[in-house]
Amino acid sequence: MSNSKTEVDPFSETSLEFQSCEEPSLKEETQEPTCAEPLTAEQIRWFYKDGVDKRWVEFCGYDSLRIESAWRNYEHLLSKSNDATFDPPPIEKIVVRGGMYDVELDKMKCVSIYCQGI
Repeated sequence: MSNSKTEVDPFSETSLEFQSCEEPSLKEETQEPTCAEPLTAEQIRWFYKDGVDKRWVEFCGYDSLRIESAWRNYEHLLSKSNDATFDPPPIEKIVVRGGMYDVELDKMKCVSIYCQGI
């Protein structure tokens, strides 16, 4: 038998059920929070800071996926070599934003291809 009380709404022909406001018993075990799984490359979004008004702007999905893939490959190369004398390989530049900019992941910069001074 449930702990709910049944009342009748005077403006309706159906009964209303209200749940009891009892405290949950202490016997119930609280479940441990589960850890989040790592995000896939498709779920990651990269951003760049617009130099004009200093706001963060999201790369399009295609560019973001290419940046994340290059970043994961770079991290994999770094993790494979634990040698202290190992010089990390130069990371490739990723062309983004319609071919107008390069992303330099080692410097964490998005630079213009055509106007180097900007």
